[in-house]
Amino acid sequence: MRLRIIFILLSITALLLMGCDRFERELVQPFQPANFSAGLFAPLGDSLQAASADNLAPVKHFFSPYYLHSGSTRADLMTWLGGIYLLEDEPVFEVSFSRVRQVSASSAVADWRLKARRPDWGEVLADTTFVDDELIRLSDGWKFLGNGLSSAGQVSKQHVIVEYFTFLGCPNCPPVEAQLRSLAALYPGRFTFMEYHTAPPLQAEPNTTYNYYTAGLTNASVPLSVLQGQTLLQGNQEAVLNSYVTATQGFAAQESGISYEQPSFAVNGRDITGNIVLNCNQPGLNITNMVLNVVLIEEEVTAKGQTRHNVVRGKARIPLTADSPGQPVSFLLRSATEIAEDCALVIFAQTMPDAFDGHATIHGGIKTNLFGDNCK
Repeated sequence: MRLRIIFILLSITALLLMGCDRFERELVQPFQPANFSAGLFAPLGDSLQAASADNLAPVKHFFSPYYLHSGSTRADLMTWLGGIYLLEDEPVFEVSFSRVRQVSASSAVADWRLKARRPDWGEVLADTTFVDDELIRLSDGWKFLGNGLSSAGQVSKQHVIVEYFTFLGCPNCPPVEAQLRSLAALYPGRFTFMEYHTAPPLQAEPNTTYNYYTAGLTNASVPLSVLQGQTLLQGNQEAVLNSYVTATQGFAAQESGISYEQPSFAVNGRDITGNIVLNCNQPGLNITNMVLNVVLIEEEVTAKGQTRHNVVRGKARIPLTADSPGQPVSFLLRSATEIAEDCALVIFAQTMPDAFDGHATIHGGIKTNLFGDNCK
């Protein structure tokens, strides 16, 4: 009997250790540091050396179609490079970098320099430094994305909103969570994901949002995300994770149809009341089926030994009318739990047809700390 008890205890201990090891591997997503010199900058230099004014395709390959750097698009950049070849048939290019900060396995930020001169150390034709260029790794290698500025010192692109659905202990969700956090780090202040839980103990709504997006799916399951109310991604396969990157690129490059101004709110227990002014940036923007979503998120929550991020704690949805733009829109939201100090509001207008068809467009948005300057 004693040997049997000892055997059982040893078996339980082994299972616990295995479970802890599995949990750690799922939540910690280490990545292999990339060799940016060999994988991006040196090949770019070789391509520049082999290109010509009539053939810039090898160089174009290294820049995302959504490239935007201080107002210059990829087409603008190619035009500028083509001008260098017109000045000199065989220019000598030097491509170097002074800083690369890798954020994740598929994203980084770099300061780099491109210099062109005539052969034999002749006249300098161009010498440009690119600061805070975002780098994205896609299936065909690393690419430049730019700094996302429509002009020097001004950001006018829309805020990317991701509605992410999961539950506590979801075994397939950690890779998606890691990708979302990486994108949030790559697009600071321009990318927000909200974690909706579809089951207790962190469920804040009766799956209203989840059911809207999945009503037309035959086999809906988590992890599942909807980006900007349009791109639905399900699963954690590598191709799906790469789709998060490419979809975010596209949405982040678009202008916001609505600007969100003068947010003001007050907290009373679990209730939040407030208002915000919406101004249309696009003439003739259709307000039909448009609503204002106000979502309360808690930036860090620990439950059953697991730490979660941007957990949805409450949501309000206010119908908009043709008279709404330019006027204060009021809202009332009730939190499912006591409101923590690290809570924030995510506010965004969305066109919501009766049935989701990939066109429940989110028109930019803002994220504001609940106990910041806007709290009265």
